Amino acid sequence: MLLIPWPMPSRAASVLAALGMVLLVGSCSTAAPARRHPPVAAVSPAGPGPAITIDGARPGPLFQGIGAISGGGGNSRLLIDYPQPERSQILDYLFSPHYGASLQLLKLEIGGDANSTDGAEPSVEQVSGHLDCRAGYEFWLARQALARNPAIRLYGLQWAAPSWVRSGRSGIWSRADIRYLISWLRCASSQGLHISYLGGWNEHFLAGSGLQAAWYVELRSALNASGFASTQIVAADARNWRVAAEMAADPALDHAVAVIGAHDTCGYPTSGFGCTASAQARRLSASQGKPLWESELGATPATGSNPAAPGPAGLARAMVNAYRQAGVTGILVWPLLNAMPPDLPHEDRGLIRADHPWDGSYTVSPLTWVIAQTTQFTQAGWRLVGGGSGRLPGGHGSYVSYQAAGRSAWTLVAQTSTARRPQRVTVHVTGGLPATLVHVWSTSLTGRGLFVRRSDIRPVGSTFSVTLLPGQVYTLTTTTGQSKAGGRRLRVPAAGPMPVRYTASADQAGMARLLSPMEGSFQYVNGVLTQTTVGEPVEWHNPGPDPAPYAVTGWKTWRDYTVSARVRLPPARPGRPVPGASLIARFSGYPYAATAEFGGYQLTVDAAGRWQVVRHGRQPAVLAAGRVPASRRYAMRLTVRGASISAGLDGSTVATVTDPRFPAGPAGLGSLGYYPVRYLAFRVRPA
Repeated sequence: MLLIPWPMPSRAASVLAALGMVLLVGSCSTAAPARRHPPVAAVSPAGPGPAITIDGARPGPLFQGIGAISGGGGNSRLLIDYPQPERSQILDYLFSPHYGASLQLLKLEIGGDANSTDGAEPSVEQVSGHLDCRAGYEFWLARQALARNPAIRLYGLQWAAPSWVRSGRSGIWSRADIRYLISWLRCASSQGLHISYLGGWNEHFLAGSGLQAAWYVELRSALNASGFASTQIVAADARNWRVAAEMAADPALDHAVAVIGAHDTCGYPTSGFGCTASAQARRLSASQGKPLWESELGATPATGSNPAAPGPAGLARAMVNAYRQAGVTGILVWPLLNAMPPDLPHEDRGLIRADHPWDGSYTVSPLTWVIAQTTQFTQAGWRLVGGGSGRLPGGHGSYVSYQAAGRSAWTLVAQTSTARRPQRVTVHVTGGLPATLVHVWSTSLTGRGLFVRRSDIRPVGSTFSVTLLPGQVYTLTTTTGQSKAGGRRLRVPAAGPMPVRYTASADQAGMARLLSPMEGSFQYVNGVLTQTTVGEPVEWHNPGPDPAPYAVTGWKTWRDYTVSARVRLPPARPGRPVPGASLIARFSGYPYAATAEFGGYQLTVDAAGRWQVVRHGRQPAVLAAGRVPASRRYAMRLTVRGASISAGLDGSTVATVTDPRFPAGPAGLGSLGYYPVRYLAFRVRPA
């Protein structure tokens, strides 16, 4: 065993930091299991110096868990289309205990047929009174999560809603919308899913609105009357804690809301510095036991080598600082996945990148292992330890500690993201907590050494010392059973571009395989792919001028190809716009939330025979236009080859134009309004 003097020479310290090693001081266990990564260690009694005390006699508030959010825009769309065994592997990384992220909460989008950041999710009730509980993939995902972890708790929230919930001046805060939420809960129940938590509207709460407060009170009454008394309300899913002040002034609202949830209180994207909660929220939490949740910890980049920037290091800071700075006891990370087409606003986020269903390739991001440093060593229902969190005694980083029921186990999580030198910390365990063998795990916040088990420590009495190296998140624990993918090395297929060949066919979600709606809903009805959204939905954000449903498939390398479809339009209605359909080539994304301003080329045709070839974007340009005989049926074709764009209808070429603006991108289809358009065939072939 190598003995390292203290203080450590700077060159030696830097070498160890580069290797992601941890220096343990105390008695190191000699019973290290195989495949463990032992650090360089020095054997000596616990040394003097700053101390952390973990006192089991000072239990703090209940820990509700750490989870992630599926939704807020179609970010889980492509997972259901993955081949096996890769799909099951991804699900295991997310939900299986002691395997990967081991999530304890799962928040689901309540689909509303409208874009909610990176796509649109279908509604279960597009027309009032007509339920389709099989719509979409969120219930499927929830069943997969529960099959792996029956203790996971589910939480539903809406971003958008079908058009029928809109009611006069009240808009989204309507009684019709409460009926819609009850319908969604009944659908969940019919699939064996219990929704533990329900929110109102994502980031739509306005302080001082008596209407919105009354809506939450009426929602609580409706839940009780409909058999969902055990479903707790989270409010207000806004980027502030202002609902707490309204709860303090309104006893009925206070009674209705069980959990106070706010977004991005540790920065946006998540930096983890200066996590905040309002004084009123802290008082309510202390006096009434109302939990404070970070109900959306948003847009954290999946990778990053700068430990002071948002990314894995920012998430590590937030996991610790959310409680110690703001009293937060539940955290939900957004988004769960990057399982969506390219060139969307948040494609570089998520615990796993799963956007290659055609070849099964996926990448587990460092965020998974940052989360695992807490979730694999705790359970919802444990308690935070009173006085067991703060800045590290060396001043470079922070820590938080947890204890199990009956004081049977404890866990301490520490992060040294911005530290520049090693720091020695003494830990004292007391108050009835076990002072037995301490297991050590670490994850490098710069990506070198993810979820590595280090040598155990055997305390001397109830005290031990540990040296924490910079740029790490550490877990010290008396729990066992943790693993990285069950100790296996999984073979992941190599990633390659999607072949330029596609034919629409139904998948397990009742949608077209590999086709991602950006606005509206595209589902199979009686075996035919159909745009099913009726009336413009209640939008989460302004989608831009003249929004209309569309969906895309393909990859960013697609250049020269033909996209085609046979479409059937609904009958025209007096006083309504003439119905029409569209094809899209070289889709190039859209500005944040402005779905209608997507980049790419589009061929449109309506039932009056009017057609256009449009270069789409923030400033659309009509490249060609004309008329063909009016019809409700068309065979449409759009071909892109180099800078040439060719459009065809019913077997005849109607236009050939030149435009170099968009050189590559996915293909798509759409309707010109929110009415049923049927696509009897939809395919892409090389030009």
